[in-house]
Amino acid sequence: MNRKERRAAIARNKAGARFATLDIAELADEATLAFRQGRLAEAEVTCHQVLAVSPASTAILNILGLIHQASGRHRLAVKSFAAAIAADVPDASCHYNIAVSYQALEERDAAAAHFKKAIALGLNGRNVEQFLMNNPVVIEGVKRITDNASSATDDGRLGERDIAEIANDVFLQSALETTIIRGATLEFYLTGLRAALLRVAHASLDDPGKVESAVIGLFCAMAQQCFLNEYVYAETDEESRLAARLRESLMQKLSAGAAIDPLLLAAVGAYFPLHTLPGAETLLAADWPASAADLLRQQVREPLEEAEDRQAIPALTSVDDEVSVRVMQQYEENPYPRWNVDPRAAAGYSQREPGAVGQEGRGFREESPARDILIAGCGT
Repeated sequence: MNRKERRAAIARNKAGARFATLDIAELADEATLAFRQGRLAEAEVTCHQVLAVSPASTAILNILGLIHQASGRHRLAVKSFAAAIAADVPDASCHYNIAVSYQALEERDAAAAHFKKAIALGLNGRNVEQFLMNNPVVIEGVKRITDNASSATDDGRLGERDIAEIANDVFLQSALETTIIRGATLEFYLTGLRAALLRVAHASLDDPGKVESAVIGLFCAMAQQCFLNEYVYAETDEESRLAARLRESLMQKLSAGAAIDPLLLAAVGAYFPLHTLPGAETLLAADWPASAADLLRQQVREPLEEAEDRQAIPALTSVDDEVSVRVMQQYEENPYPRWNVDPRAAAGYSQREPGAVGQEGRGFREESPARDILIAGCGT
């Protein structure tokens, strides 16, 4: 037995002795307390002692990841969080935490995938707005806009520097793309952010290449949010004019078969549903950056697919009453809420259902056969 193996054996023996009087939950609490009090080395030792006996302990793996994260060891943090996710897929906190480390490592795609998973899983009972209001850039932007809302000389406009800073927030973009962000404070802020992005797009109309890809990604995410919330944000007369001008430019390019910049696409999509533009289906044939492709999926491909599906749905009777037709059109144009994430699928329940509680607190049974169910008065 070499030195490394002897140390591992000693650790196992010590851990075994502790487990004679303490269970995993108590040790997890002990490690959590040490972590919160800043005793990182002590917390890490406790985590490793538990993992020597129970290597698939989700709680301990998550705490160990947070310890690595707090120490700036994000690669190790990712490794710990990934192991926790492998042991317990539906844990929103693990997905959120691994996303934070991926963002610190500048791996935006991986960060976005896990942030979206955490949102779909419900963020362990917390809402998106709570997380967004932890961002100092958002807090400063909200303060500036609200403090100057009634000023005749300064409306607290966000500038290019503000936009560049917020464009680095992968969680914000993920939230904009996947869920409706509610709350008057954040709605006020996002209304101002959309206006600021529109000014950037209009100023860059002749030279869009100078705008950073992260800013374009933010604008595409904002356009997705506006589609989800039925374009509820208020707009000034100036915005309406600029947005109409950009829409006209986009329609001219569509008609001429000219190249279209993703920034222009995002700017128009943040004020008008793209599928309503003449020839919008031709946009699907071009190659786009991932953020623009996601925007087109939401605002062009899926509405076109829905229109096709609508024709194939059998109807028991015709709808020809004037009021009924108008109500039907309203629901078809503005289904509310627009379902964009499926928590059951995110939790891995597409092929299995919660069943008897097992040793780790969760069991499964096979999904029952499909049934036809009528839910009366369900609206959309």
